[in-house]
Amino acid sequence: MDNPDILKDAKDIEVTTEYGQPSSPLKLGMIEGVEVVILARHGREHTIPPTHVNYRANIMALKNI
Repeated sequence: MDNPDILKDAKDIEVTTEYGQPSSPLKLGMIEGVEVVILARHGREHTIPPTHVNYRANIMALKNI
C-alpha cells in the first residue's frame, strides 16, 4: 500500500503500546481527501507469520491513533 499515486502526504509514525510494538509503523496519509491509517499486519515485507502477529498491539495502536 505504499503506492505514491494513491496515498498522499504519507508519513510513518512509530508507536509502542502496553502490549509492545505493532507489526509495522503506522502510515498516515490521505486517499481521495479522506484521512487514513494503514498498518501492515504481517510487516511491510510480509515477514511475520499469522501465529506471531501481535494482534493486541496492532489493535491498540490503531485505536490510539
